[in-house]
Amino acid sequence: MEIVEIGRILIIGIFINTTNESGKSQIDIAQLWNGFQTQNIMAKIPNRVGNDVYAVYTNYQGDHTQPYDFFIGCAVSSFEEIPDGMKGISIAAGSYGKIEATGENSQKAVFDAWQQVWNSEMNRVYQTDFERYTPTNIPGNFDISVFVGLK
Repeated sequence: MEIVEIGRILIIGIFINTTNESGKSQIDIAQLWNGFQTQNIMAKIPNRVGNDVYAVYTNYQGDHTQPYDFFIGCAVSSFEEIPDGMKGISIAAGSYGKIEATGENSQKAVFDAWQQVWNSEMNRVYQTDFERYTPTNIPGNFDISVFVGLK
């Protein structure tokens, strides 16, 4: 894991409130990703900066075992225009642990990266964590990084 400093990032996207208890988040997050893709949400986000997609975990009601909000969206230059059904959030500036999620199966790679986080002794802040999906030259493929907010 690498420690990196991240500046504030504005995100517009769609969201849900979920929890990791009883596998609820796996179902909720899969449904939100499906909606993001099938409704072509990325194309509807105004003032978008770049083509990266962000999956953001925020508004924790405790640690990773408690409810939290999950967003999928894109970085934007401003919150001047937020479409109906979407919300704007800020990824807080600060120190983050960065883990590259690598492997042929991106879902497994992301899950393995989170397992690494959950089994570590990181001094987490539980304010904002996120995954960044950067498109590669191969259509449908992404370089994926997981960022965990640190105290």
